[in-house]
Amino acid sequence: MKEKEGEEGCVRAMPRGWERWSAYREAAAGGGVLALATAVVWMQPLPGGPRWATALLWLIGLGAVARGGWRETPIPLRVAALFWVAFGGVIGASLVGAEEPSAGLGYGVAAIAWGAAVVGVSRGLKGVREGWVWLQRGVAVGFWGLLGDAWVQFAWGRDLFGVPFGPDYFEGRLVGPFADSLRLPVLLAVLFPVAVWPWRRRWGWVAMAWLACAWVVLLSGARSAVVLLVATSLPVVWGWPRRWQWGMLVGLTAVAVAAASVSEPLRERLVRSSEGVMAWVKGEDPVRALDTALSFRASLWRTAWRMGAEHPVLGVGAKQFAVVYPTFAPEGDPFREGDPYHAHHVWLGVWAELGGVGVLWLLGFVGVGGWMWWRARAELRERAAPWGAALGGYLFPLQSAPVLLSVWWWPVVWLLSTAFFAALSGEGERSDGGVEQAVD
Repeated sequence: MKEKEGEEGCVRAMPRGWERWSAYREAAAGGGVLALATAVVWMQPLPGGPRWATALLWLIGLGAVARGGWRETPIPLRVAALFWVAFGGVIGASLVGAEEPSAGLGYGVAAIAWGAAVVGVSRGLKGVREGWVWLQRGVAVGFWGLLGDAWVQFAWGRDLFGVPFGPDYFEGRLVGPFADSLRLPVLLAVLFPVAVWPWRRRWGWVAMAWLACAWVVLLSGARSAVVLLVATSLPVVWGWPRRWQWGMLVGLTAVAVAAASVSEPLRERLVRSSEGVMAWVKGEDPVRALDTALSFRASLWRTAWRMGAEHPVLGVGAKQFAVVYPTFAPEGDPFREGDPYHAHHVWLGVWAELGGVGVLWLLGFVGVGGWMWWRARAELRERAAPWGAALGGYLFPLQSAPVLLSVWWWPVVWLLSTAFFAALSGEGERSDGGVEQAVD
């Protein structure tokens, strides 16, 4: 029976049953918050995607802030929350004078709400023992579900959601549950280190999982996602024996050859890539050669650079890339009369829409996170490593990746960054949240 101080200063006994009920209620509430946080991954295939989970996380976070949760939030998670709030300010400032400010205004508000959601997740982690493990498990469930669904689609020609796979649908790409979309390869590639990290010393098992993932990514036709998968996997295999590392490289080559033999779209893209590389080697126009090799990504990147160069402080405005693209694109640009959608590059997308201030924000987020990881205890660095590997792969500059300001992708990046800082703070391990013990 636990003793509790009453209103008049006297000590009264707290019934054991009530104490147990309070603990159960706190654990259930914390588990619900963590389930919602990981829902931004496993709800992706459902109608509406993670929108409902996002809205509930925002409300929970705002409620936690209103009830004084900020004071109980450990310093690493406070840093993450403040960066998201600052991002909202950067977005708002970039929209001053923008052509269609209404297109980006909601994202500025969302950034502030995501900052509050970090506080909500911090409260949830306090109620669950080893909450950081449950975050990893929730993401792993989403990863293995997507991978298994994709293999069902390949084997039977239709996935569990009824999306077909064949030459007559979406250029013959393997897209899993995401009809007419290439979310699947990006999600699999970026979530791979989180899903397999607890078993990374089981080399054979992880290697088979990696090759199974590579097969799906290749059949999707998203060549850049292969680069993303390699980038996120490097921390997983870094300490492996050299023969296993070479074996995975040989295995990837064999899988690529086999995938090209069964996928006409992949063969066509590989042929175009080789033609573009040969044109570049022969000294032809580099932009045209890269466009041939990279499906016109070079034109998007060139125009994105021009946007930032002409608006170097705050860019052309959040979510304005497609709006102003015809103004900055040269004659003959393949997207001048079409819809470029976004820059297909994380850093150039931020540079184009948010300018130098946006790039400094992103560099600051990465730099502070890296510094806190370096200063943390060894066991906390180990816990944060898979989340950092996923984020590092996403930010790797030599690839075509989704931009941050996206309804479906932003929640995933938020979850990865929040889990990273939560791991560094030791949340879910103890109740005091003291950063002095977490960061030396």
